[in-house]
Amino acid sequence: MKTNIETYAELLVSASLDVAGSKLDDRVKEVLNLMDSRGDAHLIKRLESAVSGAYNKLVAGSDIQVTTAGDPEALKVQVAKLLKCHEEDIVAMQDQELIGGAVVKVDNTIIDASVSGSLRRLATHLK
Repeated sequence: MKTNIETYAELLVSASLDVAGSKLDDRVKEVLNLMDSRGDAHLIKRLESAVSGAYNKLVAGSDIQVTTAGDPEALKVQVAKLLKCHEEDIVAMQDQELIGGAVVKVDNTIIDASVSGSLRRLATHLK
């Protein structure tokens, strides 16, 4: 059964949302091996743009929130560029308790790059 490039791209996006680090490397290798075993290795050159499209499709229907100690509108602009989505799709808030940095939430995925988050992780690690 032939699989199209979009299906492979969706598998990679799904894998990247599920795992991180060396596990992600293993999952990517699995998808690439699957492509090769099914005779679809010629599609690899189109994979980058297909993965980008699959990710954008996923993000388009997502709930995106950004919280920062600084200017939330500036962060909103940066996040919109990175995720290739419209600024109107992003809810931006300011929270002085973050001290610095930001927290970005896309659906159930949270990226905490705040100073207070780093301090919490450090305190947990030191206990």
